Amino acid sequence: MKSISIKLWGLMLGLVFIALALIWCFQIVFLESFYFNIHEKKLLKEGANLVEMIKDNEQRYIIESKLNELLLKYNARIDLYTSNGVIIYSSESAPKSVGVDKNAFLMEIIENKKAISTFKQTNMGSLLLVGQPVIRDNVMTAAVIMIVPVA
Repeated sequence: MKSISIKLWGLMLGLVFIALALIWCFQIVFLESFYFNIHEKKLLKEGANLVEMIKDNEQRYIIESKLNELLLKYNARIDLYTSNGVIIYSSESAPKSVGVDKNAFLMEIIENKKAISTFKQTNMGSLLLVGQPVIRDNVMTAAVIMIVPVA
């Protein structure tokens, strides 16, 4: 016959393992998607603000200061393209990101004429890509692509 202390010890050990399993499950399943969704919403909002600045014909230095602010705040790579795919502004010295096909992403923005976002796994880690079209008088004139590393 087992003593009550051994039964209690076994129950407490079982509860600890159940709690650890639940914590692990929440962290793996829910926290990652929650984290990505929060980042995605922030970047879509920042991109929309940037697009509004461009639409309102803000002065170039104001737009560039906003781009620099986003670069520092999110460690982002930001590119501004014409509707023909010609690069107007790039925060990178070499406009090709590692493991990311910006041209395919740009074509998707141009074809859909709406804001899109996606996650890419590269050998450098996870990247969040956010694209925003600049539409004036129902004509797409430019597109903004932001690439942000996410932990």
